[in-house]
Amino acid sequence: MKQSWFLFFMMVALILGAALPAAVQGNELPSSTDGSSESVTSVAPDLLFLLLRGSAEDEENSSDIEDSDADGVSDETDQCGATPPDASVDANGCADSQLDDDTDTVNNDVDQCPN
Repeated sequence: MKQSWFLFFMMVALILGAALPAAVQGNELPSSTDGSSESVTSVAPDLLFLLLRGSAEDEENSSDIEDSDADGVSDETDQCGATPPDASVDANGCADSQLDDDTDTVNNDVDQCPN
């Protein structure tokens, strides 16, 4: 994920640094090393699309992640299994109905005295 953002920002920098100044000034981008100025079809939109789409490897890795209770937290890091359907969870995969922050044996979702 971090690599995708890095590539995205690098592409934006490339577009802003090369293509836009030439377009704003009305200049054509050089298409060859001999200095001629023929019109060139920009590949920036295609590259930007590929960066935003991600790679097939990313898609394969994301499908390998198991989340048996479908709470959005992988089983590997989920500290509260069997989260109720459609429950909001914290970063650890725990819903209020699974937590007891004040250890009074009453779960957070029904605790009228949370402290």
